[in-house]
Amino acid sequence: MFGCGSSGNNSMPAPTVTSFTAGAATITTGGSTTLLWTVSNGTTISIDHGVGTVTGASVSVTPSTTTTYSRDNRNLHSGNSGI
Repeated sequence: MFGCGSSGNNSMPAPTVTSFTAGAATITTGGSTTLLWTVSNGTTISIDHGVGTVTGASVSVTPSTTTTYSRDNRNLHSGNSGI
């Protein structure tokens, strides 16, 4: 799910996630937390486990089981991706 790539001769720098954290390290069953991130040179971030592609810098999640989230960010102008 992670990697860096380029499509064509585009001068856009690869996107970089400089931070990716959760508001709470653990939550109880039925609870929620906010995933927070900072991305440079990217326009969206894709988060696994049904969260999907989101813009902005945070999203609230309510997992029904023990879940570890990971992400892949994209720059829609260049097609580059990275972690």
